[in-house]
Amino acid sequence: MPKNERDQPYQDWEEEEKRKRDQRRRRQYRRVPTAPPNYMARETYQRLTERLDWAIRKRKEAGLAIGETGEGGDWHENAPFENAHQDYTYANALIGKYNKLLHNAIIIEPRQEADTVQVGNTVVIHWESANPEENSRYTILGGADNLTNETWISFNSPLGNSLIGKKFDEGFSYSFGGQVRKGTIVAILPGQFGTSSQEQP
Repeated sequence: MPKNERDQPYQDWEEEEKRKRDQRRRRQYRRVPTAPPNYMARETYQRLTERLDWAIRKRKEAGLAIGETGEGGDWHENAPFENAHQDYTYANALIGKYNKLLHNAIIIEPRQEADTVQVGNTVVIHWESANPEENSRYTILGGADNLTNETWISFNSPLGNSLIGKKFDEGFSYSFGGQVRKGTIVAILPGQFGTSSQEQP
């Protein structure tokens, strides 16, 4: 079979997928003309960029597999073709997810001021129910940063929002999962993240 005929099933399917994506994109642009800034640490930006590159490679591999497994033209009851199609759809969804997270990304730099808790600060907390010597340390960052480091929390999260604007030795409380937790800020530190600083133990 000539190469152009062998690739025809995949080309037809790819053109149909592109048409659907264009329609969804136009509807999205009508609903959301501008996207808000997406704040994140540099490490998170790098992590998401690497994941996006991986997803793009996987989509390309799945697209080639669609062309190879659909050579016969019969797309029904063709397990390899269906698997390749599912891989393509999954990779395409990841690409959309990571592109959305990276769109309008603004890198958060470590904040050096320690007068009040703001985005970019590291905070040491003593919880009301904890032992006197037990404290917790968090860094206030963006919405996607908690997947980069478990001690990084979003300023929009219940805990992060309750800490913003607080001062040293000031109490706070927040509700999560139907429970109220109370604590006291025992230290406000310059942001301990990024290439210019090291996370403290």
